Amino acid sequence: MKTILVSACLLGVCCRYDGKEKRNEAVTALLEREDLRLIPVCPEQMGGLSTPRLPCEMQGDKVINSMGEDMTKYFAEGARQVLKIARLYHCDLAILKERSPSCGAGQIYDGTFTGTLTNGDGMTAQLLRRHGILVIGESHIESLNHSINKKQIFIWILSALPVLLTAIVYRALPAQIPTNWGIDKTVTYGDKSTIWLIAGMSPFLGTLFYFLPAIDPKKRNYINFMDAYQSFQLFMQLFLLVITGIIVVESFRPGTIKVSTVVCAMCGLLFVMMGNMMPKIQQNYFCGFKTPWTLSSEAVWNKTHRMGGKLFLAAGLIGFLGAFLPEDRWKMFGLLIPVIAAVTVPCVMSYVWFRREQRAL
Repeated sequence: MKTILVSACLLGVCCRYDGKEKRNEAVTALLEREDLRLIPVCPEQMGGLSTPRLPCEMQGDKVINSMGEDMTKYFAEGARQVLKIARLYHCDLAILKERSPSCGAGQIYDGTFTGTLTNGDGMTAQLLRRHGILVIGESHIESLNHSINKKQIFIWILSALPVLLTAIVYRALPAQIPTNWGIDKTVTYGDKSTIWLIAGMSPFLGTLFYFLPAIDPKKRNYINFMDAYQSFQLFMQLFLLVITGIIVVESFRPGTIKVSTVVCAMCGLLFVMMGNMMPKIQQNYFCGFKTPWTLSSEAVWNKTHRMGGKLFLAAGLIGFLGAFLPEDRWKMFGLLIPVIAAVTVPCVMSYVWFRREQRAL
């Protein structure tokens, strides 16, 4: 039987700061599973705080209430007590209330008491993760077993469309089809069978991306960014479908599509999506900036991906706008140069941050 720590408020216990509960149907449904044992915990009560109590938010490494009082010692003690219970019951998974200054996983309020969210973990979530316990929020429960959800099914449907399109038009295609468009406006043609390789990339990548989390040594971390991971796959499949469509249209009616504009714009949007996704990615061996220094330190990983997210977002916007420049050469420069910077700078900074971290030990 697997034992899981759960924020008590998610099970209907009135222990929140306002004296209320935050019952979650997906969490309470786990009570019916015979292979699971749920242990309810409330770090704030276990740390000595009463219910109700003033709302608190994290400010740096401290927890401050709405009156400006430092409540860190109570939250730190509650985190220690929850860790003791986790060790006692040999828990390796915790389902905690999102956005809480104690339980929040991935996102918490920024300490201004304005309802503004920022990337980060609550104090209990931080401590549990440092001791190797997987922490997820209540919205990620359906990803526990990397289940085949609706989004995954849609990804597979999209991945099949380029092959289906190719099968429908293949007989009518000319013997030679366009396969490459150069910045000097030259178009390279190849045998029409080449389109099967291009269309076949979609189901290949759709299958590959589905199984990568299962073979990653840090596969448990995917639970916390599975939604972003699948959103990236969706856009990538749309991108490949557009590429296949361009080849088909240009095979029958050359010059119909301004290929450089469409491809550069799509690449720009892809980089924007990657920028939005990066701060959500947790340590793994397949996605993100996998330098020796990010893989050696979770703190360095998080800093690197926050920076990388901003740079990729900026690079994508520049690339998208550059797609509408009149010269293909400038379109490519506007796409590639910002992306090269967006890749290089975070990699270099990951080394710098790691060295600083080591000197501080």
